[in-house]
Amino acid sequence: EDGYLRATDEEICHGTGAGNEEVAAALEIIQSLDPTGVGTRTLQDCFRVQLVRLKRELDEDDSESLELLDQARILVDEYWDDFLHQRWATVASALGCEISEIKPILEVIHRLETRPGRRFQSSDNSFIEPDVTLKR
Repeated sequence: EDGYLRATDEEICHGTGAGNEEVAAALEIIQSLDPTGVGTRTLQDCFRVQLVRLKRELDEDDSESLELLDQARILVDEYWDDFLHQRWATVASALGCEISEIKPILEVIHRLETRPGRRFQSSDNSFIEPDVTLKR
């Protein structure tokens, strides 16, 4: 519903009769589809797939954006726990920069979609209107 894959590889293998290699290949194809991030299992994987796609789609002459995407990918891959707990001093030290220099990297990450299937999700919010309203 939100774009994440909830089934494990073992469950998919058992349910389809496919082997591990076939499931891995199918997942790779699914994760290459739009919306970017669909078929991932965690938010971290979702961000990783989106960052890889963004980098692939960028013009190679845009070195500043490429550098930001590389740093965002490092943050997501290697410093995920520090990112989640907002340990900016640790992240800055690990990336070899000042805390103020992390802000553009965080802006890149904050623009990523947290729920890739959101636009296909149907809204089941039904508003109930009362037949009668009592006032004192």
